[in-house]
Amino acid sequence: PFKKAEQRNKIAQQEQQLQELKKITALRSEALSQQTASEAEQVRQALAALDKTFKEAKPLEKESTLKQLAAEQRELGELWRKVNNDQLKKALDKTAQSFGQLDAKKLGEWREELKKGDLTGLKKELSEMREQMKQLAAQPDSAEKRAQREQLAQRLNQFAEAMKQTANSPQLSEALSRAQTQLDLSKLSQLSPEATQSAMDSMQLSEQELEQLAQALQDSKALGEALKNLQMARQLAGQGELSGEACKNANGMSEYAVLFAKKMSELGDTPDDGGSGLGPGRGNGAKRPEDDSTQSAFKTEKSSSALAGGKLLLEWKTKEVGETGARTEEVAKTLHEVKQGVSEAIQQEQVPPGYHDAIKRYFDTLAEGKTK
Repeated sequence: PFKKAEQRNKIAQQEQQLQELKKITALRSEALSQQTASEAEQVRQALAALDKTFKEAKPLEKESTLKQLAAEQRELGELWRKVNNDQLKKALDKTAQSFGQLDAKKLGEWREELKKGDLTGLKKELSEMREQMKQLAAQPDSAEKRAQREQLAQRLNQFAEAMKQTANSPQLSEALSRAQTQLDLSKLSQLSPEATQSAMDSMQLSEQELEQLAQALQDSKALGEALKNLQMARQLAGQGELSGEACKNANGMSEYAVLFAKKMSELGDTPDDGGSGLGPGRGNGAKRPEDDSTQSAFKTEKSSSALAGGKLLLEWKTKEVGETGARTEEVAKTLHEVKQGVSEAIQQEQVPPGYHDAIKRYFDTLAEGKTK
């Protein structure tokens, strides 16, 4: 008659829910620690290897240096694609909005700090909420405690919503959501101490998630700078101008950027101007002398490359005049498709930043709809 059995079943279900949430938090915390440490170590080793290659480069060993730089470029490109978080960058670039007691100014400060890998403001906010939870756990049940818990729940909800818009991280949102649920379960006297401690653990995990995001942003920036420096180094190495002796005092990718840019300027080069094979190359535009009597293996013939996607099923050779403009339109269409695909890849951050300028300049030199 007093529905005691129904109440006991409800509490048992809530206790089971709490245990499941605790388990998820513990497993994610352990996995995240290992993941963050592993990725950071991979980036550190890759940058250290590139630094060593720069410092050991010998101008006379051009081929071996270029081969080594090409291998490291592939590795750094893969790492950059792995740690790059385009969605996070876009979220951080949005205008901050106020959420309840969290004004736009404070959110703007958090955004700027997170961009730089600084979590001072966010950690302070999380620390204050964890301290409030700790104080609530030590208080006896009373109307004042219930009022403070409601205020804390409101503050946590506002913070979770702000982070959903700012950091755009599903893992962070899930950790904060678990903390909200656990804080709500702490209203039950039977579960209050355990639920409050679980909520504090979820808040600690939220801080770990933020640290992982900040580390990823720092790694992405460092790898992007390294790829740009590597591109310049390849141009210098191709001309036999990359010397480890000149690099021995460089400390960090920012110093390499200044050093390589200065060296290329002295040679009359600019970054990505063609030394990598992707740009227009160097020259003063003068017409070079030709000698038709020179013996060479050159053959006058047409390439058998396909001009469109698909398998070549039949080839028919004839000696006659082709239709004017037929192949021109086909080549122009194919060129447009390739250019569009590359443009989409750049916009989706699938191409490392060190290649962007050279690729764009290459396609700018091609006049669509015209062939020679």
